[in-house]
Amino acid sequence: MFAHFASLISLTLRLAATSVGVRHIPTTSAHDVVINMGNVLPRVEIEVVLLTIYDFPSLDYQYAMWTYNPEPEQANKSTQTFSDLSSKWRQITDACMDHKAICDEVERLRQRIQDAEQKVKFFQKGRLLAEEQARQRGELLENAIRETKVARKENRILMTKIATLQAGIETFSDEEAQKEMSRLYHDLAHWRFTHFAAKTTPQQRNDATPRSDILDTSILDIIHSDIAALIYRSFWNRFMVGTEPLWGNYLLKVDSEVDKQVSNHISRHWRCAMSTAILSLEAPGLQEQCKWIIEKVEACFGRYAVTAKSKRMQQLYDIIARCINFKHKLDCQEDRYIFWGSYQYGLPFRDEKMRTLTGEESSDGLVQASLWPGLYKIVQKGEWSIVEKEIVKKIAPVTPSVEMSDDMESHKGDPGLDEI
Repeated sequence: MFAHFASLISLTLRLAATSVGVRHIPTTSAHDVVINMGNVLPRVEIEVVLLTIYDFPSLDYQYAMWTYNPEPEQANKSTQTFSDLSSKWRQITDACMDHKAICDEVERLRQRIQDAEQKVKFFQKGRLLAEEQARQRGELLENAIRETKVARKENRILMTKIATLQAGIETFSDEEAQKEMSRLYHDLAHWRFTHFAAKTTPQQRNDATPRSDILDTSILDIIHSDIAALIYRSFWNRFMVGTEPLWGNYLLKVDSEVDKQVSNHISRHWRCAMSTAILSLEAPGLQEQCKWIIEKVEACFGRYAVTAKSKRMQQLYDIIARCINFKHKLDCQEDRYIFWGSYQYGLPFRDEKMRTLTGEESSDGLVQASLWPGLYKIVQKGEWSIVEKEIVKKIAPVTPSVEMSDDMESHKGDPGLDEI
């Protein structure tokens, strides 16, 4: 700082020397500067300069206290240029002040640069932190995707196991159950028309295509009604297919208690498992029941048959087996289904629960024969919904005449009708 100010003093001396005619002043050191000042400046100006220098503690005190007495002729010349030197000195002072302002501005700019550098470092640190967070989140996302794939694979395995546990269970809607009931009825009707006919001539027996106009419809209805009644009483009118009435009633109470204690899903699986177990355990007994029904039908109506015995017995066995499987499927559903048939002559015809093959809408008349039982679904305790109406043959309510009484008396001795 002192060297800088010494240069400034040297500049002042040069300006002063120029005004008094001195061409060169050596300024090799601060000491030379002070000595040379006595040759070019009057006493007053030198004292001002020295007092200014005195502000710097690095200067020697002896220089600050030194004064110079110029020659008279030099004093006259200096007095003449004093005003000019004062003006120049003010210019120098202003330049010093401008320099200080520039230094202050430079310092402020330096401070702003440092602040900017700090902010840049902060933002760089934030950018690195954000990149690290993004990398970590990317890893978490990849792990989540892998875990999702594993979970889906495990879910497929579990669903396969559930399907395996539910093997053999077929979910039925009401429409599907209705269609299956209709198919079974029509298959039995087709079997009846195919294998049975009224007594015909030998030429008619050789006809491979049965014709409805040569069949005794009343006898065919009796055959159909009796087979349907045997299927209903042996298999369908039970809590579960294969159960005896005594312990079937007990299982019904158990099933009701299971419904109260657990959810419908568990209750359904319990019922399905129980039905499957009973069906497996009672398989020999069910086969015996099928054979007993076929033999009974053959004994009662075999003389009306027009086809080979083994063929019609096998076809009837297949139809009965399908009826057993249908009952088992219904037992495995979440909702409970029951069959109902009015196998009693002379019951009133109820059009909300019954229907005829001809589609009569009149509710008048009596039930002559029940050709196929109806199917109901339990909505809740004491409430039912009809899935399929009972198919019946209806007659008009009439008072028996004398001719009808005589006709009934004439058939009393017929052993075939008595057995039916």
